[in-house]
Amino acid sequence: MRAHSLAIAAAASLGLASAGQAQGPQRLPAAVQAHVAGLHKECREYGGSPGPSPDLVKSADLNGDGLADYVVNIGAYVCQGAASALAAGQSGAGVTVFAGGPGGTAAQAFSDTVYAANIETKAGKAQVFMEVGGAACGQRNAANVPFSNWTFCARPLVWNPARRAFDYAPLSQARPIQ
Repeated sequence: MRAHSLAIAAAASLGLASAGQAQGPQRLPAAVQAHVAGLHKECREYGGSPGPSPDLVKSADLNGDGLADYVVNIGAYVCQGAASALAAGQSGAGVTVFAGGPGGTAAQAFSDTVYAANIETKAGKAQVFMEVGGAACGQRNAANVPFSNWTFCARPLVWNPARRAFDYAPLSQARPIQ
């Protein structure tokens, strides 16, 4: 019980960011708190202790409904004493996006392994870009190409209201990463 309470307290005290700009600490929706608590548990199971991870959770209205959505980037998670347990590697790190709902709720709306997740704001509209590589950037035969020769790109996510989920935008909207 104590560990669960500490995990919830740690998650609730995280500074969130809207489109990359820091906001004051906010209470995270239960689904996001549970996700962060799961990371803490996994870290401890590998013999580590959760460290300060101010960039673990970022928030912005990503689907245009006026409610905060949440991006949890495991690549920004610090597990002291067991860094490799949850660390990003050549394959990237898990990123989960939660769509905010009424009454401070949220539901998982996207999950993938990526190299980075960045929230950008243009003309008052926030959008999250996932840095991916190989086939996710349209590279043919990527599975048979050395990783050092992969193509990398930043692909935006778009909201699919029928599925209540985020999807990758078409490749035509991807930006190359040099």
